[in-house]
Amino acid sequence: MKRFVLISTIEENEERSQLGKPVTARSFPAPETDYGASKLEAENRIKKIANASSMEFITIRPPLVYGNGAQGSFNALVKLVKSSIPLPLSSVHNLRSIIHVDNLVDLIITAAAHPLGRAPINGVHLVDVV
Repeated sequence: MKRFVLISTIEENEERSQLGKPVTARSFPAPETDYGASKLEAENRIKKIANASSMEFITIRPPLVYGNGAQGSFNALVKLVKSSIPLPLSSVHNLRSIIHVDNLVDLIITAAAHPLGRAPINGVHLVDVV
């Protein structure tokens, strides 16, 4: 028996959750970008291969990943905070999960090293760090 661990993206679900309805592993995928759609397509193709064989399959959909040298929206937020411009963050009432790259690597290693054939492992796993 073998296992395939796919590192995907939370963008398979949607860019923004609906007010009061957090995204969960049971949320219906609704990608809004080509990137999210391509990740969902890869997941569906690998799942089909796994279902036709004895291969175990797990998808990890991490949220925003940060760490040394982080790029993208996290880097932009850090620059904004360092700019000393007053930010109206007290008026923001939404929650967002983020994960440090080292913690994500630990999760990937755990998923890959989990004893084969032991439940529950197959399926979609969202990384929810609060």
